[in-house]
Amino acid sequence: MSASILIVDDVPTNIQLVASILAPFDYELSFANSGHDALAQIAETSFDLILLDVMMPGLDGLEVATRLKENELTRHIPIVFLTAKSDEDSIVEGFMVGAADYVTKPFNPAELVARVQTHLALKQARDQLHHRNLELAEAIQMKNRLLSIASHDLKNPLSAVNGFASMLERNPAVQKEKDLVDMVSFISRAARRMNTLISELLDTAALEMGKMDLKRSPCDPLQLLREVILDNSNQAETKEQAVSLSGSPILIEADSRRLKQVFDNLVSNAIKYSPKGANIAVVLSETDSSVEARVTDQGPGFSDEDKDKLFGYFQRLSARPTGGEVSTGVGLAIVKQIVDLHHGEIMLEKTSEQGSTFLVRLPKSQTFQA
Repeated sequence: MSASILIVDDVPTNIQLVASILAPFDYELSFANSGHDALAQIAETSFDLILLDVMMPGLDGLEVATRLKENELTRHIPIVFLTAKSDEDSIVEGFMVGAADYVTKPFNPAELVARVQTHLALKQARDQLHHRNLELAEAIQMKNRLLSIASHDLKNPLSAVNGFASMLERNPAVQKEKDLVDMVSFISRAARRMNTLISELLDTAALEMGKMDLKRSPCDPLQLLREVILDNSNQAETKEQAVSLSGSPILIEADSRRLKQVFDNLVSNAIKYSPKGANIAVVLSETDSSVEARVTDQGPGFSDEDKDKLFGYFQRLSARPTGGEVSTGVGLAIVKQIVDLHHGEIMLEKTSEQGSTFLVRLPKSQTFQA
């Protein structure tokens, strides 16, 4: 489809001249001899480019451009001013009201053609980019909807697998057979891993769709940390690790479920990447401006390359779990999003071959007096 161009000038000979210069090209040319006529045509037709005379009686080019740029439906149309005025102030004024370019009279045919072709190409590129962005946004929404549906549909049968595996683990007949114990334990671990992955995928979809809302209420981070350490105690005991907790109760207003998710990820990672017999320290403290939680492990640390992608989605870092645990590469990215929603920050405070410390800092403004 050929590009459509509106030529606006109150002098008919100027319109004829511009039209003759552009005639050899496959453009759809329209003409207007006043600002009001131009606005009327633009309201009816979607033009790809407007060649607009600055000096016209009544409604001049500057006012026409101003109105077009104030209208959401027409602000994207590039405007090239046709002007006999070459002084700097007039040119600047044209750009300030939204002009993309200008051509001075008398016209240089080669210059006029070059500027027209340039701005038509730029508009076509912008239109294509906008179309692709819309397609991408629609594809992301579809992916997230399908992901959310699929994940929810998987959760119910997975809960059943978890429940029956737990019952089998306690069954006296199963406990007498080591092979059965190992198989049931494998099923239970695999189900838990799948549950973690599904939860992280659901969180990822919620974040991308902007639907992760916080449900704030008074909570004690120290109590959340106690619960997290208890939840991870079996894995720590399996690896003969000691997890210590120090700090005092501090009431803050936060989404306790999401904040517990943050702590669980950091503590479980510390257990996962620390060697057998390691000591893991969890410390809750406060400063004049913030509440801070630190988790220190005895893992292998992070390389400079790791640091650059630490909080990215689906990133594989150089460190590997020491007990055969599975890493999805999603957890820390979600953790950062949750902390950001609390207007806090998370960082790798220090790292070496002897271990690393992650810091979660929440602003003191979220605390209150009991």
